[in-house]
Amino acid sequence: HLMEKQTIAALAAVAQTAAPAIIAAPPAPATFELTPVQRWFFDQPMPERHHWNQSVLLELDTPPRDAPMRQALGRLAGRHASLRLRFAPHAGGWRQRYDDGRQAVTYARVDLAGEADLVAAIARESAAVHASLNLEHGPLMRAVWFDAGMERRGRMLLVCHHLAVGAVSWRLLLEDLRHIYQSLE
Repeated sequence: HLMEKQTIAALAAVAQTAAPAIIAAPPAPATFELTPVQRWFFDQPMPERHHWNQSVLLELDTPPRDAPMRQALGRLAGRHASLRLRFAPHAGGWRQRYDDGRQAVTYARVDLAGEADLVAAIARESAAVHASLNLEHGPLMRAVWFDAGMERRGRMLLVCHHLAVGAVSWRLLLEDLRHIYQSLE
């Protein structure tokens, strides 16, 4: 029709509504091979593989509501399979698998309202969040709202293992999270 009907009006006259195509994805194997960059990562001598993270610390205009944020993070993990990856030692190397997604990304609220030095408190709590990621059992991503009280603006920390996120993908994840959260609000 596109070649025969060269105008919008002509196309509109022949356009029909079609049923959406449902394409079933094949079931994921229980475990699967690493990609070359993942293989490189696991070949490196590292004392703390779990702690090779990237993070963003955001100052938000309004504090997030906990229930919609948890739900938004769950949906984010549903859209981005890398957030559900888990890695385990296997005979001859490492293998990866997808988690069921129930705890793919966790969310917590930390009350820092009574802290005189907010920057130091955020740094202390952030270090604990960074150290808490686990390649084998998950999660590979954590989100934490640092509640600074009524007089100061809080911060949202997102920490993700580098096997699941890169410099370019942060923009996509943040945009998706914003859209999902706003739709739930």
